[in-house]
Amino acid sequence: MKSDLLTYSGYCGTVGYCKDKNILIGEILYINEPITYQAFTLPLLFEAFMDAVEDYVVRCEMNKKRPQQTFKGIFQIRINPEVHRQCTLFARKNGMSLNEYISTVLAEHLKTQPELFPFQQ
Repeated sequence: MKSDLLTYSGYCGTVGYCKDKNILIGEILYINEPITYQAFTLPLLFEAFMDAVEDYVVRCEMNKKRPQQTFKGIFQIRINPEVHRQCTLFARKNGMSLNEYISTVLAEHLKTQPELFPFQQ
């Protein structure tokens, strides 16, 4: 199942549904505190998301806090051992480390998928 994300001013937010309250809900992703929003329609949810982002950014500026989470650039993945072997061999054959090869492949893939990587200019 593909997940829909809202994007605004360099921020991403979720789209969800609360069955108990019969409303749409969301949360701003990858920031340094939990910020949620809600509405009865998608257009209103997007408005609530934009308002939440703007309020959060202003609050961060006033408190001199960094608004976005910092990513370290390190993560662990599990892949098929044969794929691991082939990637390692391909990288070596092309004078790259496995890390350089995987980083290049991921960056190139994201360039072809602008909806997956909305902040790349």
